[in-house]
Amino acid sequence: MYHIQDEQEFREALLHQNLQHISGTILFKDGTSVALNDSNLLGFPRIDTRIITDSETFNISEMYIGTLEFEFLTTNISETQLLGAEVSLQVQVDLDSGQRSWPVPMGVWDIVSAPVLTDKSRKITAYDHIARLAAPLGDSSASGTIWFSQVITRIRNIAGITFSQSFDDLNALDPDIQVSEIYPVSYHYAPTCWLEVQYIAQYLGCYVVATRDGKIEFRRYNLDTPVKTITADERFNAQVGGEAFFVRGFGYTDKYGRTVESLAPQMTENEAKIYIPQENVFAIDVVGDNYESYYLSLLRPLKDEFAMKGWYPGYIDYYGDPTLDVGDTVLLTGGVAGQGLRKFLICQNSWQFRAPQTLVSGGAPRVGDTIIASSSGSGNGVYTNTTITKNIILAQFKTYKGMLFDIPRTAAKCKFAASEQTAGFITFTMTLLGSGSVDILLDNIPLYPSFECSGTISVTLPTMINGSSHTAEILITGTDELSAIQGSVWSQDISPIAITIDESDWEYETDVQSSTITGYTGSDSLLYVPDMLGLRKVIAIGEGAIADNTDILAVYIPDGVETIE
Repeated sequence: MYHIQDEQEFREALLHQNLQHISGTILFKDGTSVALNDSNLLGFPRIDTRIITDSETFNISEMYIGTLEFEFLTTNISETQLLGAEVSLQVQVDLDSGQRSWPVPMGVWDIVSAPVLTDKSRKITAYDHIARLAAPLGDSSASGTIWFSQVITRIRNIAGITFSQSFDDLNALDPDIQVSEIYPVSYHYAPTCWLEVQYIAQYLGCYVVATRDGKIEFRRYNLDTPVKTITADERFNAQVGGEAFFVRGFGYTDKYGRTVESLAPQMTENEAKIYIPQENVFAIDVVGDNYESYYLSLLRPLKDEFAMKGWYPGYIDYYGDPTLDVGDTVLLTGGVAGQGLRKFLICQNSWQFRAPQTLVSGGAPRVGDTIIASSSGSGNGVYTNTTITKNIILAQFKTYKGMLFDIPRTAAKCKFAASEQTAGFITFTMTLLGSGSVDILLDNIPLYPSFECSGTISVTLPTMINGSSHTAEILITGTDELSAIQGSVWSQDISPIAITIDESDWEYETDVQSSTITGYTGSDSLLYVPDMLGLRKVIAIGEGAIADNTDILAVYIPDGVETIE
């Protein structure tokens, strides 16, 4: 977990769902740079990091490339300029005091793709510095003795990366294994910096990550000290096992290329196991019968570290904390089969700016277990007496496609009520022909500064909802057309409310099943034809009903209207 100077105020602001801000820099290969901020960062940047292959497998010493994706508003920077450039991001949150928090660095990445989305934006994909380790290490025929210090120095020079730890720091990770010692090596295939770093991680019992400042770091799992507690009200979806996952033993490759399992004597036979990743050949190639005892000496510290330290596998969708890292342990609370606390080891972290954050804890449930999912996280587990205490409800937006103007007009609107204060999300996807400016309002109060967009975008915005009725509205200003839009407000235990209109502005005729509009006496210049009048569905607009009103700029007609005379 990343710690900042105003940590207590920062965490209170996150709990209150205060507005977040993102900024950063793109550093080009020629040394020039461009600033990133709310005005040119579109599409709500997403960052993914992991130390597991899939949610049901837990491996030691894994390495994965972290990714960053965002939409970049630009008209004068080419893909050639962007490829290979280095991008860094940081996040701040509005504190309750009215000030902004200290920035939280989110990482450093190399841009690998920047295709054009529209005439004004590009889709940026970038990889963290783990990707640089794919560089070839050297001669595949190398054999003999080598110092770890030489390997690390060579990797640093070839891959163009920096290690965050000194050799003394690496020694301190496990005093039983001195990285300054000489190890016999024999490369049976063309080695890469990636494989050598992974081998070192195996010896140390660590996983490998790119730090928030772009360095490569070996880390041990933080199983003993949870960094924070996540309550049921802070998460809106969860699927967590009701039985703890324990490491039973380790797999390694013997001198004949076979995968051999080494059991930890403190653990029982029926508990889960993990394997050290292997390619059937390890860097260590000890000649003679002492191979197994030699390799087991490396595994012994790992056995001791993981003995009887369980956690609960599964995933949670969380209202978000940008300071959490993979390898952190958190505690889950709230109504899980009557249990108060559950240890949750973060093995995958999918964070998106102003959007839900998904955390995955690695490990498979026991054979025969039944996973029961819940909407709030307060009722999950493998026990049949699990109680779901809250439900996620969607209030769908009523949407209005069509022409845009140089004044704001409603693109989507919905009403809903909440019985008590809760956290929720406003989410929508829309497609603009051209570009426009978007405003998101809750009860006529902006939730987010106006932002420019073009093409197709998807937005998910967190917000705190008080215990009363509310109106959410999306306004768009532009010069072209809104060709598609859909979305909803979703939260725990809210109730959708039908949107009503002032029927006194409308003249209409009714029959048994439907209504026909015959006139409009109101003063709106942007006119939204209602779905219902006189408790009947509007299916027609009569001749001259609106045409004679010269103050009307545009009319937005619902799908149910079948005839316009």
